[in-house]
Amino acid sequence: MERFGQSNKAKLFQVKKELASISQEDADIATYYTRAKRVWDAFVAVDDMPRCTCGINTALGKYTQEQNMINFLMGLNDSYTSVRGSLLMMSPLPSLGQTYSLLVQEERQRQVKNAGHFLSDSASFDAGAQKIVYQPSQKKNEGRKNSQYFCEYYKR
Repeated sequence: MERFGQSNKAKLFQVKKELASISQEDADIATYYTRAKRVWDAFVAVDDMPRCTCGINTALGKYTQEQNMINFLMGLNDSYTSVRGSLLMMSPLPSLGQTYSLLVQEERQRQVKNAGHFLSDSASFDAGAQKIVYQPSQKKNEGRKNSQYFCEYYKR
């Protein structure tokens, strides 16, 4: 059967090739997922998997979703290696939707961390505080036998 000037097998080949090569590159998780979803939908449109009412389609649907999830994880940038490993260790494997949600949450946490919203030395704690710097004494223990440090603020 012809579809838009191409046979289904040629289109199926193109879609499967695109599916095998999809990766995150410099996209955020949402953009990467949208791109992958477009390819998965194109695959379903040209795939000629037999349909029946015996219940095998439910199992095949679950299998397809699991394969899509694994392909999605395979295309993630290397910065997601530990998250990818954690997701693959889950039993049972999370759904594609759960995987997407967890990755978006991880991405947001990284953005907050990189934006510096949660600094340990925040300005409110430093307001009016004097910095005390301890340095080894340059003076040779002037009358103090066990003193190794000299406080620049208190001069002792």
